[in-house]
Amino acid sequence: MPALVELSSRDRILRLEQQVATLTRALYGIEERLGGQTTLQDDFTQADETLTQSDAESDIPDELGPNAPAYLRSLFDNNLISTESRDAIPSKSATANALLLRKAREELRRLIPSKEDVVVIARFADRWLTTYHSLFPSRSVTQGSAELVYRHDEMMSPAVEPTKLAIWLISIAITVQQVSRDVEGQLNFIKNPTHYCKSVAETIAHTILRHDSILATMDGIETGLHFLRL
Repeated sequence: MPALVELSSRDRILRLEQQVATLTRALYGIEERLGGQTTLQDDFTQADETLTQSDAESDIPDELGPNAPAYLRSLFDNNLISTESRDAIPSKSATANALLLRKAREELRRLIPSKEDVVVIARFADRWLTTYHSLFPSRSVTQGSAELVYRHDEMMSPAVEPTKLAIWLISIAITVQQVSRDVEGQLNFIKNPTHYCKSVAETIAHTILRHDSILATMDGIETGLHFLRL
């Protein structure tokens, strides 16, 4: 039974090919009798070239027509749906995002305390960091006082990621709030812990949290979550 079905299918294909060939010859004959100067093949080729050229020139549907109202044509003839603008938007967006990150880095680096201050502050970090990671496991927040001090050199790098710097500064600010009064006098860069914490919060809110392009990244989300603890 399958063989008969296969044979029948082949017969139908052959008959279709014969019919197409017959129709093609008939059309050529009609063209010759009408005195046409071009062949069907030439007509098809010309039509294809015309369509290709038309598509390249405009994305506006033919149904609108040349006299279509401006408000209708503007739906199709705009930068948002053109090929050139789609290619240009990512590069412009990337440039703008890089500029935001550079400005954020510059602003945040001004808040990095001296390493001597970090050594003093870090003595009060272990207890709260242990509790923090038990409640809110994080891949970016430092694990303890030793890492808080160790990462100071990384934060001083001109190429440091602004979000990582922001998270580190939040950890410093949270720890500063726990420094005892008699230890505050040992700090050189941070003269007023309350004022310093306020500066860290305002700068991070202005340079990181207000920009969706930064906040939408994984590091940006972690920055926002850590910011809530400040």
